[in-house]
Amino acid sequence: METAAFAKTVIQLYKGPLYDDQKKEWEELLIYFEEVRTYLEKIGLNLILNENDGFAYLDQIHSDESALPRIISSRKLSWEVTLLCVLLRQKLDEFDLKDMDSRKLFLTKSELKAEIELFIDENNNRSRLLDKLDSYIKQVVDLGYLKAVGTANREQPERSRYEVRRIIKARFNSDELQQILNKIAPQNEPGEDHTEDPI
Repeated sequence: METAAFAKTVIQLYKGPLYDDQKKEWEELLIYFEEVRTYLEKIGLNLILNENDGFAYLDQIHSDESALPRIISSRKLSWEVTLLCVLLRQKLDEFDLKDMDSRKLFLTKSELKAEIELFIDENNNRSRLLDKLDSYIKQVVDLGYLKAVGTANREQPERSRYEVRRIIKARFNSDELQQILNKIAPQNEPGEDHTEDPI
């Protein structure tokens, strides 16, 4: 049985988003885009491609006529993780307005901490959030919205660097961003689930 020329690309997309810094897979996706999209539509999946920001991912086609099981799972995001994601999305918007030469935004752990401190009121919840910041950053990395750059700086962990992955723009569009900002205002209790992540 002959394997489709785009098989590796489809398998990669099943695993998660594909980025243009994955040179071989990205080139293959662009070459076989129509074939890949047609194949995926037949099994109830949409192929979303954003060439400007350099990412592609799968989304489930929602139809009352379809009884297909769900492949793309939705995950509940905690208040803290939602807050961190929204702050990253805002920083990316600010970066895009200022930097015309680069598509990549890098932040240190110290900078992430500073962003959260600006948003959280002085209370016990703030201390608890900052104490668990490493855990929340790891969850955002696992979601694919942050990527650790280089090796962890064990001597100065505050200087550990992360790239903000641009696919976060697909997860939080401008309207959703404002809605979530209203929901996660400091008066809401940390620990509540505010949103789902479908990517």
